[in-house]
Amino acid sequence: MVGNLWWRAGASYVSVRGAMIARAPGPGDDQDYVLGGTDKEWMPALHKYLRLQGLELPHFVTSFASCCPSRTSFFTGKHCHNTNITSNGLLRGSAFKFFDYGLDHDYLPLWLQAPSLFLAGL
Repeated sequence: MVGNLWWRAGASYVSVRGAMIARAPGPGDDQDYVLGGTDKEWMPALHKYLRLQGLELPHFVTSFASCCPSRTSFFTGKHCHNTNITSNGLLRGSAFKFFDYGLDHDYLPLWLQAPSLFLAGL
């Protein structure tokens, strides 16, 4: 009786574990160039508006992996501790803080619109 119980428990574990492994994970916030997380089928807007327009950053590295601090560093050219955007939460991060701190007055999208900026394809 006890042996039969252990056999059933083991078989149940194997079938549940197999179902968990077989399920493909959905896309997340940590998209990865090497593992294909930035491919066209996962991120069509990225492909359409950036990659097809000539922007691709396969070797980009960030100093802070969390979303809001990383994006703030990218857009401002400053480390997150210099912008005070240090997390994703409302207290120390988020787009609201980005705009509240006035970081949108001097950042990458504005720099790229400067009339004196000359961009040439290499």
